[in-house]
Amino acid sequence: MEFHSTLGPLLFLIYINDLPNCSDKLSFKIFADDANVFASESNLKTLEALMNSELEKVKEWCDVNKLSTNMSKTNFMIIKSTRKKDMPVNTQIRNSDGTSHPLVRKNHIKYLGVMIDDCVSWKYHISYICSQISRNIGIISKLRHYCTYQKSNLSKFTITSFILI
Repeated sequence: MEFHSTLGPLLFLIYINDLPNCSDKLSFKIFADDANVFASESNLKTLEALMNSELEKVKEWCDVNKLSTNMSKTNFMIIKSTRKKDMPVNTQIRNSDGTSHPLVRKNHIKYLGVMIDDCVSWKYHISYICSQISRNIGIISKLRHYCTYQKSNLSKFTITSFILI
């Protein structure tokens, strides 16, 4: 299905609309062709067991509906207090043939344009925004010789506004 059309994304969303029905223990957030799965538990081992069993149901739903899962983009993050000790977690997706694919644990992810880390601090997001602003200031600096003063100020405002939004 082509996503360059107007109807393609809508049909895809209708197609995957029942994905959240495959598990009553997980919370799903679907945006365009990206799905995020959330679960909450106070005990880490219980959370690990819950995720492994429920991800098996999600994978089965994908297989039945002939959707592939990009394992290189599939990862997980555990949000915790800074005072909690970091413990290893073995989360994996089992295939119907019995093989399993271990998921990579990340300490920060980009979610809808916001960098979120496992302690919910703004450290990674601020660093990301600073690098974006720095890059755009460099672009503006190189372009200033080719623009009039009014166009230069307008482009600074536009690029900075876009980054901060």
